[in-house]
Amino acid sequence: MLSFTELKAIFSDETQDTATANVTRGNRYMNMVHRNILSYWNWPFMETSGTCSTVASQQAYTFPYNIKRVKAVSVTVSDIVYPLKEIPDWDYWTKLNQYGSDYTSDIAEFYFVNDETEIQIFPIPSSAGNTVTIVYEKGVKDLSVEDYTTGTASITITTSKYALAGGSTVWTAAMVGRYFKFDTDDWWYEITSRTSNTVITLKRAFGGASISGDTYVIGEMPSIPEDFHDLIWLGAVGRYWTLKKEDSHAAFYLKQFKDGMEKMLSPQFQMLAAQ
Repeated sequence: MLSFTELKAIFSDETQDTATANVTRGNRYMNMVHRNILSYWNWPFMETSGTCSTVASQQAYTFPYNIKRVKAVSVTVSDIVYPLKEIPDWDYWTKLNQYGSDYTSDIAEFYFVNDETEIQIFPIPSSAGNTVTIVYEKGVKDLSVEDYTTGTASITITTSKYALAGGSTVWTAAMVGRYFKFDTDDWWYEITSRTSNTVITLKRAFGGASISGDTYVIGEMPSIPEDFHDLIWLGAVGRYWTLKKEDSHAAFYLKQFKDGMEKMLSPQFQMLAAQ
């Protein structure tokens, strides 16, 4: 995997320019390429879900923070899942709600996306505590966070294969979703939760032996699968050499970028990504 910091270093190496202005240009180009790649297809790996609980007589529920597009909504009542039908037309939604809060029920039927910030449910839930599940396409955040390496980290697998303990660390809630790697281990692990400045939890079990007081890296990773992380710097470097009117250099990098995109868009990868 290539973190944002590693991608920046590769861009500087391949353009032979470490000046601040070029680093800034590289950041901009890489984020442009990253977003362009993700716009090519309705990628299955960009789909996720979030949940909240119904509140009695409350119709509107706030979106998860990282949402781009709602794909499906359901309400679970006593282990029965009720899929909701979207009403995309505001006039029809208004007519549906003409009786206001007088019409409530736990058996929801419809939802409406309001101003890209919340969903509204009809009928209005009559009880609290039922689970609302929103399936959605994640938005694309600009890559901008440098690797974090302060202090040391430890894991005792006889106690927990998921929990990491930090020494002199300031681990933050913003690190959830980033990736962790010990310097003496070759594997990256997604961070799924943060308890304190010195405690974070991995999404999957650590595969090695217990480690005590090792140096480590927490990195921000691209949203695309790790096999294709090279595409980000290849596309950015191709743009750089095009800007410099170095056609042979540009063609070299853009050819590799194009070949990688063809592989990523191939039916074989699409089948794997959908699994």
